Amino acid sequence: MNLTNWPPAAVFVIGGITILIIGALLYYRFGIADDGRLRQLQQAPGINLTYPDGKLLDTQTVGSADTIGAYRLYAYGTDASADQILAYFDAQLGQLGYAPVAPTPDFVFTTQQDRLLRQYQNNGFAYRLYLAPLPQRVGGNMVNSGYANILYAKLND
Repeated sequence: MNLTNWPPAAVFVIGGITILIIGALLYYRFGIADDGRLRQLQQAPGINLTYPDGKLLDTQTVGSADTIGAYRLYAYGTDASADQILAYFDAQLGQLGYAPVAPTPDFVFTTQQDRLLRQYQNNGFAYRLYLAPLPQRVGGNMVNSGYANILYAKLND
């Protein structure tokens, strides 16, 4: 196919349509498209719950993509013990209607499943706590010292 014989306007239109299609596919594939699940997650009890005994290192809010669903993740550097962390979240999430449940698969944290402290459930929302030792990559940066652990608090639909 020789595009040199085509009128410049036709090449421009075809190029523009191609860019729009590729952009739409990337937009959908990487979870940027809002299918309503992100809006629903933003109404979840505890969406803004933070852990006071740690330094907030990263926050991510991601719209749904494929089977992953929408989620909000908080990462903290902390010296608190697992018992201290659970005592705080048991009390706070309990007041918000969450109850501890048996763990279910987490498609985002598949490599961290052995570090799951507890999973809570409130209707369609799951709140999971992971405690990972250092070194740990958080938000693109390697954390090697300064804390005993990295706490991940993840809420998803």
